[in-house]
Amino acid sequence: MISAPAFNQLLGAMTECGILNQTVTEFALGGDPLPITSTLLAAIAPEFATALPAGTPMHVKVTPTVAPFLTSEAGPGGEPAELVLANLEIDLVQDAGEAGEVSWLELAVDASLSCEVDAIGFVFSASVRQVDTRKANWL
Repeated sequence: MISAPAFNQLLGAMTECGILNQTVTEFALGGDPLPITSTLLAAIAPEFATALPAGTPMHVKVTPTVAPFLTSEAGPGGEPAELVLANLEIDLVQDAGEAGEVSWLELAVDASLSCEVDAIGFVFSASVRQVDTRKANWL
């Protein structure tokens, strides 16, 4: 079993190397994955329906600026571990072809998540079960 401090060092190294940076191009909302477009984003932020033509290709960039870390606390749902995300940057970006990218909305999120970590051979699997909204901040 890996200790919390060792796992935190691993998460820190992964963050520094950019391994945890993600670009999301589609959402699976209970069915087949849907491409992220201005139309899909308008369901959560209506301004996208008027700011961009319907169906404009978009993507979401997720960048941790600080490494996530395990605390000594139980998760919000009583799970064995609490995983804290501090200043997770989320950027909603328009794919503008040759012109590059246009950022339409930038968020910074702090959140406390419940986490279970399993080790099978040399593969680690972490599953997030619940977000503690009392500890979440959107900037």
